[in-house]
Amino acid sequence: MAEPGAEAGAEPKTEGEAAAAAGTLPLDLTALQARFPDVAYEQPGIDGWPVLRLPLKDWRDVIAHLRDAEGFNILVDLLAVDWPERPEGRFDLVAILRRLPSTAQVRCETIVDGIASGTNAAAPGSVRVPSLTPLFESADWVEREVYDLMGIAFEGHPDMRRILLPDDWEGHPLRRDYPVEGPRVLDPTSKYAH
Repeated sequence: MAEPGAEAGAEPKTEGEAAAAAGTLPLDLTALQARFPDVAYEQPGIDGWPVLRLPLKDWRDVIAHLRDAEGFNILVDLLAVDWPERPEGRFDLVAILRRLPSTAQVRCETIVDGIASGTNAAAPGSVRVPSLTPLFESADWVEREVYDLMGIAFEGHPDMRRILLPDDWEGHPLRRDYPVEGPRVLDPTSKYAH
């Protein structure tokens, strides 16, 4: 069964679909891979925009390159996906960048492993992802959200603390191993304790 809009002769609905249909990319992949040889290109996702798989060590540098050399001037969103059983790394960290005014978009993904399970802060020695706040002011709150709900801390963030949940909340509720029976809190006198 064909995807909606994929019928023969159908016009692309998005700029991403048009770029994919034309075999063009909204970035110079050859120059990017010459500078960062470990960056892998994946076929456009369901939205029609290209996906770049980055090693964690190059996370901030590749995104800085996309901003400075390719003109991706907006961080649209930052999110994490939890894959607790995946052997190559528990979390996917995803940044969606857009180039205005053209609306060209690219999705950057990296695998993050070594994040401690458990309570509020990442354990000593666990992986910390380089913050994108030096590149995009909009990274401030979305990095705090990812930290609060998934437990991924960002190195160099100016205010790495919870943003949605109270300070005494234990755990990170969007992790797949978060207890389904509800929250636990560190302070038994908290109004959130049960």
